[in-house]
Amino acid sequence: MNARQTAMHRLASRAGGILLPRCHNPVDCGILPFPGSDPMILQPGRLRRRLSLPLAALPWALALPLDAQAVQDLPSVMPRLPCTLNSFADVSLAEAPAQVTSVQTEDINGKAMCLVQGVISPQIRFIVRLPVIGWTQRYLQTGCGGLCGRLAIHSPQRDCAFERDGTLAMASTDMGHTSGAGGIWAAADMQLRVDFGYRAVHATRLIAGELIHRYYGQPPKYTYFSGCSDGGREALMAVQRYPKDFDGVVAGAPSLVFTIQNSMYHGWNARIVQPDSDQPAIREDDLPILHRRAVQACDAADGTTDGLVSDPTCKVDPWQWVCPDKAADPSRDIMNAGNCISPRTAAAVAEVYRGAHDGDHKLVLGSVLPGSELAWLRVLVPRNAVLQRQTQQAPGVLVSVSRVRISPDLSVCRGYLSVFPSERGEEIVANINANVKTVRFELGKRVRHQLRIIPELKFFIDDSLDYIEHIDELLKQ
Repeated sequence: MNARQTAMHRLASRAGGILLPRCHNPVDCGILPFPGSDPMILQPGRLRRRLSLPLAALPWALALPLDAQAVQDLPSVMPRLPCTLNSFADVSLAEAPAQVTSVQTEDINGKAMCLVQGVISPQIRFIVRLPVIGWTQRYLQTGCGGLCGRLAIHSPQRDCAFERDGTLAMASTDMGHTSGAGGIWAAADMQLRVDFGYRAVHATRLIAGELIHRYYGQPPKYTYFSGCSDGGREALMAVQRYPKDFDGVVAGAPSLVFTIQNSMYHGWNARIVQPDSDQPAIREDDLPILHRRAVQACDAADGTTDGLVSDPTCKVDPWQWVCPDKAADPSRDIMNAGNCISPRTAAAVAEVYRGAHDGDHKLVLGSVLPGSELAWLRVLVPRNAVLQRQTQQAPGVLVSVSRVRISPDLSVCRGYLSVFPSERGEEIVANINANVKTVRFELGKRVRHQLRIIPELKFFIDDSLDYIEHIDELLKQ
């Protein structure tokens, strides 16, 4: 194995994902099978390990920041048809009866894209993004998290040169419904369950391929699928039911049993991390500390100290990470050099690692593994919200920072806040300024390594929207 392949395997191992490539050239796919495995065989051990990680938004199986020169050099292909509704009006297939409903050219990250939307019978919505200039003959279909019900192209591989440069044809689907998170929409309709289960992804792949062929005069040379959570499940279903649809698949955190996932898994972790209306027991600032200590504890368990956690059976004791001089103090606001945690945090982390249980009886298969801590953000642990904590006693109020002005010597920072509803603006801003020392302390913890000094903070109401509304009213008179 050469140095590049070794590096790719290391990245795959760090991500802890499932790699299912079916490529003529693995380097072109940007993904490789695990050592010693057939490219199309999913190793059960890896699957079990992956399923024990957070099921909603963990690191992707592999997201390589590949340089365009590191993959097969494919010439770009220009469209042969204009980006108009007439160009795609009759695109439909026997296996995927479809109707294109809108076609328009949009600028996405500075790149012109032909955006095609439509419906596959009975009600599978799809969206396809086709580069107007520079298509490199590659196609990426992205999955959808939760129970989907929304239409958006979302890929985690934002560092991929082809997506960054706008040279990929991409597509996604709403999985056949628009009913949000609840599953009642499929209770009495088997077709909707089939579409959500596997058909929507396959049908979208067929229609997207037909649109690409129509637009460029040729099919894509390489096709990929990437998804997490339900998107990971979609990836596995695609490989099992339609193995010829994609050359490479990234299946991140595949959700398999939604009832257990939402009730036992997410419910348990929410109860542990935030047991009351007080501050969460595990905060965003804790995650780098937890990850560093977990890796230190488990790195050498496989016989090699390489910065990776390769042994899923490794056990850690978060109580060993408690700040020595704070052992009797439940406060977690003052840490020692950012390398220890409070007793309250340690107790919560221990329960997260242990997994949902009823006394001595486990309620779910597996649990969160040491080494996954950086992926807990927004799944297990809420983001830090300095200003939100100042307004948590004011329900129905939304505060956002619209502008920031910093003095040349970085000593004073003026923040302009937009408050909804506007009639409570003065009250909310006064409350924040009254607690500005707390806000400054929180800010200092987050930027202390980036700034020489922490500026003094002053907050003001941003009345620009009110001013614009006033001008608009005057113009109407």
